[in-house]
Amino acid sequence: MTINEYLEKTAKVKILGLLDGPHDAIPLVRPRIKCADGFNISAQANGYTYCEPRVTQYEHDGHWEIEVLDRFGIYPTGEFESKSAFTPYDMIELGFPSEEEPDILDYIDGSNDPTNEVYGYVPVDVVDKVLKKHGGIVWDEEKVKKYYDNYDEGVEE
Repeated sequence: MTINEYLEKTAKVKILGLLDGPHDAIPLVRPRIKCADGFNISAQANGYTYCEPRVTQYEHDGHWEIEVLDRFGIYPTGEFESKSAFTPYDMIELGFPSEEEPDILDYIDGSNDPTNEVYGYVPVDVVDKVLKKHGGIVWDEEKVKKYYDNYDEGVEE
C-alpha cells in the first residue's frame, strides 16, 4: 500500500453542523502507520498540515469533497467542491517516528529528539521508500474502524 492509498482510506472529517454544507468539515487525525518490522509513524495531510496540495478531502455519498484553495493555490478557503476521485498528495507531514529514520531527517521541523518532531513537506516518493524499507504498511481495517469509532474518546488503536 502506498502512502496516498493509506491517506485515501483514512480521510475522515467531523461535520460540526455550525454552517450549512460541507465547508463545516474538520479533518480528523489519522491513526499512526504501523509497518511490518514494528516501525510506526504519524502521517497527516489536510488543510492544516505541512502538505501539498494543502487541502482537506473526504468521501461523501460516492464522491470526494475537496477543499478549494485561494486564488494563489496556496491556502485553503474552507469551501469544498465535489470531485469523482481522491486527489493524491505530492508532499505530506510525518511526525513522531518510533525510531530515528535517516531518510526523512532533511525534513525535520526542529533539532531535538528526531522521534519527538514533525517532518514537513516530505515528498510521497520518500515516504513510500521509508515505508517499503520497514516492510510496508500493516493494514488492519478493524483497528482503523475502532480508532475512528472511539475518536471522540481519544482512544489510540
